[in-house]
Amino acid sequence: MKNTNLFLSVMIVFFMITACSTNPKPAVDASSLSADSLPAQQPDSNISDPADTATTKVSTFAIKASARNLMNMVLGQLAQENAQNERVKKFGVLLIKEHTKSGKKLMDITADKHIMVPAEIPARMQLRINELSKLKGAEFDRRYMIIAADNQQKDINLFEKAAKDLKDSAFNAFIVKTLPALKMQLDSAKSIKNEL
Repeated sequence: MKNTNLFLSVMIVFFMITACSTNPKPAVDASSLSADSLPAQQPDSNISDPADTATTKVSTFAIKASARNLMNMVLGQLAQENAQNERVKKFGVLLIKEHTKSGKKLMDITADKHIMVPAEIPARMQLRINELSKLKGAEFDRRYMIIAADNQQKDINLFEKAAKDLKDSAFNAFIVKTLPALKMQLDSAKSIKNEL
């Protein structure tokens, strides 16, 4: 659990550094701002689903996608620490690689749009991670891949719904680029799950 928290802390610092390294925006006249362009309030990490605090479809998607992305990176790290099966470990490496990349793109978009996303995994998702972190070896591998396949399907469902609902070009481009990787991760998760 300490390693998971350390990894999460490192990833948060990474995202904060990359978000801070972007070029500063010029001052904007407050009278020209619409409700969508105002920053959302930072969700409370004790809220079961921080997206409940969002005011638009765009911010709801951003918050949910960010939380799921964080969860996938922590799940990838957990596979590195607790898995016995080599394919499960490699799947964890894949999750970290893909979700670090998509997480950076998502952070860039949310920073440009002044959408605040959670810096912590929502409590409901953290419970699942806590349960998994207690398992080791073959038992971990089986349970992990069941959760991983379910998790990837939920990611795909979220992105496909957003692709239909959102009218934002930056998020739509992000969704189009990210969906194939999510589908590949789901295929890998199912294949590994069926072998265990």
